[in-house]
Order: sequence, then C-alpha cells, then structure tokens
Amino acid sequence: MQRHVTNEYLPRLIARCGEEAMNNRQVAKRLRALLPTRYLEIKRDHRQRGLPPSAADRQALIDPRYTDFIQELNAMTFAAHQARIEYETYSMLYKARQSLRYLTSPRQQKR
Repeated sequence: MQRHVTNEYLPRLIARCGEEAMNNRQVAKRLRALLPTRYLEIKRDHRQRGLPPSAADRQALIDPRYTDFIQELNAMTFAAHQARIEYETYSMLYKARQSLRYLTSPRQQKR
C-alpha cells in the first residue's frame, strides 16, 4: 500500500485495487467450490491403494496435494481481503481529500 499518492493517480489506484479484489475473490470462490472434489479424488487414490475408509480419510487430509491446495486457497483469500482493504482505504482517502478541497475552496470562505 502506498502512503503518498497524488490526487491524479488515486482514482486509477482505486479502480485497480477494486478490480484485483473482485478477481481474487472470484478465484477464491472457485477454489473453495473445488475443495470437496479435490478431497474426494485424493481419498479415492488412497482407497485404491488398499487402505480402509478411515485411514484413507486421514491420509487424504495430510496428503501434500491437499495441503498445497489449502495453502493456495488461503493465499488467494488473503490476497482478496488485502486488495479489498486497499480499495476501501484509497476510496476513503479520495473522499476525505474531496471534502477538504470543498471546505478550503474560495466559495466556502465567502460565506
């Protein structure tokens, strides 16, 4: 997140962060929807190796493929939240600067 942003660059930064947040949120939603399918595929692999159902469950949960998928989901969710926070912060900064410009404008001082 950038601390000192010019007024000209701020609207573009707001748009970029908003788009990034939306895209990351969509990817995280798709990954979350794939999670049960991925788990069942890994569990099926362990069952085909001859493990009983309960052992296949446990092995699927600690399988590196499953944990990597979980980490990818967490990273994407974190990126979506971070982009959303940046979007909201830059939007508040833009609105605050707009209100300050209005309050310090010559029109306001004549009243």
